[in-house]
Amino acid sequence: LLDDAAGDAHETDALRRGARSLLADLPDGDAPTVRIKVLGPARVLVGGKPVDAPNLRRGRVRTLLALLTVAGPVRRDWAIELLWPDHDPADGARNLRVLLARLRTVLEPADPTRRGPRAGAALRTDGEMIRLAGPPRVDADVWELARVTDQARRAHEAGDASEQARHLARAAELWRGEPLTDLDVVAHL
Repeated sequence: LLDDAAGDAHETDALRRGARSLLADLPDGDAPTVRIKVLGPARVLVGGKPVDAPNLRRGRVRTLLALLTVAGPVRRDWAIELLWPDHDPADGARNLRVLLARLRTVLEPADPTRRGPRAGAALRTDGEMIRLAGPPRVDADVWELARVTDQARRAHEAGDASEQARHLARAAELWRGEPLTDLDVVAHL
């Protein structure tokens, strides 16, 4: 009987986590789009307006943002090892929680008119994984670069030189300077 109760509690917790994850993925019409730019100095725009949050000036916040943007979902333990290689796991985990809270203030500025949980959060922490929401909630210049270069490739394969040139011109417009400067810490990987 106790085993059944423990199993039921485990299933309930799993269902609860799954429901939270599904709710977070639902589009929130009120949530502004987050645009991340890393093809040059790191910039974040929320609802088309540049974010000038003090936390965006922090090196590790920019590094984690660039890492999530370029590498996609990352495991918590990998992020800890990467960002704090000389710390013990407990200190690294605590540092990561603080860092995630700081990054969240950049990506999801507080809205005093909104109450309750944020559906469609830009930063997702699902168990051991950390990730950014995808389009349309969050988009990034490097993601757009991948899309337009793929379109240029397809236009080339189709023999459409003018369409290829249009996509390559858009790709060049995305370039704003030295890319991914905040990923110097991971250059050895």
